[in-house]
Amino acid sequence: MLSIADDSQGMMLVAEFFRLLQEDNVEDDSMISTLTETQDKALSILPIFSGLLSMWGSYNIIAMYCSSDPTKRNNVYQRIMLGLSASDMLASFVLTLHPFMIPAATSQRAYASGTDATCSAMGFFQQLAFAEVWYNGMLSFFFLWKIKYSMSHEQMARREPWMHSLAIGFNLITATIGAALGMYGELVVGHFCWFTGTMGTYFAYFCAAAPFAFFMVAICVNNLLIYNHVRKSLQQQQQQQQTTTSSAVIVPLSNASSSNNHHHHDPAAATRTSTAESVAGESSATSADSGNSVFSNEEVREQQREAARLAYQKQRQQERLRAIAIQASLYVGSFLLTHLPTFIIRITSAIVGLSPSNEGQFFPLLLIQAILLPLQGLFNYLIYSRPLPYWREAL
Repeated sequence: MLSIADDSQGMMLVAEFFRLLQEDNVEDDSMISTLTETQDKALSILPIFSGLLSMWGSYNIIAMYCSSDPTKRNNVYQRIMLGLSASDMLASFVLTLHPFMIPAATSQRAYASGTDATCSAMGFFQQLAFAEVWYNGMLSFFFLWKIKYSMSHEQMARREPWMHSLAIGFNLITATIGAALGMYGELVVGHFCWFTGTMGTYFAYFCAAAPFAFFMVAICVNNLLIYNHVRKSLQQQQQQQQTTTSSAVIVPLSNASSSNNHHHHDPAAATRTSTAESVAGESSATSADSGNSVFSNEEVREQQREAARLAYQKQRQQERLRAIAIQASLYVGSFLLTHLPTFIIRITSAIVGLSPSNEGQFFPLLLIQAILLPLQGLFNYLIYSRPLPYWREAL
């Protein structure tokens, strides 16, 4: 009896094993990527070239900062760019390694040669490199405070420690929590290791999706506020220039008119009867007229010089303001160009249900992501090194 019971139990275990194996095969079939081998390899190789260019650009920004004069380094803008470049170097480096650090035992990617440990490490550094998004947001707020609210260096220096603490501290803490709780694994779409599983997905919403959405909206809104402020300032400058030009024409004419009226109605000169007194009076009147004329002309010239000086200062200030606003807009364009494809992919994955089974249909979008996502460091360097003395002086 005992033997029959044991045999029956063993057969049930074998049947259960094959049932589970069949379910796993069905699940695996539904999770097979529809990318061709060439497409899969392209998505793995292209980020290497983009990442190297981005790291080169970020390295140049860091080198320019370190080799600059110490007085110029004592600047909030320069230190934000230093933090942005350092986090971008990390992000670009991680993005070039992702396709090769995916676990080879479980992944279907062409160049997967890693382990669970390497995948977890990539997930940790990927989350830490998310500080790049935070620094983009901090840079946007810096330009808003500088242009629209005219904050001084001292005022922004008091806010700077909070910027660096939030950008680095938040992502370091969340990356550590993810590693400690074993949340990292290979994503079902894309060649990445990051938060996976139910708990990991909800945690990703908190520590990545929500901050990313906030900063994307904030960056766009801040740039619109800056644009509107600069547009109004330029309109006011044009109106002031027209008023100043009109005043410069009216003031000399009024001064000359009052001077002539004063000399033609001199009662003392009319009452002099003596020849000597007349000669003396004429001589003194001539000297007085000459002196007053010289004084009036000199006064007019001084007023004109002062008006020209003030107009030049205002024009230079507006040129600086406009140059800084253009610089801010270029950084916004760099951020949106490199991060919008990833944002669209994540939204599509959440709404449409992007999965490996329909991954091939979205290959063009995945290809754009592979090329652009690691490139922000290069774009930032091209923007940062623009030869514009006006905005460099203003910052």
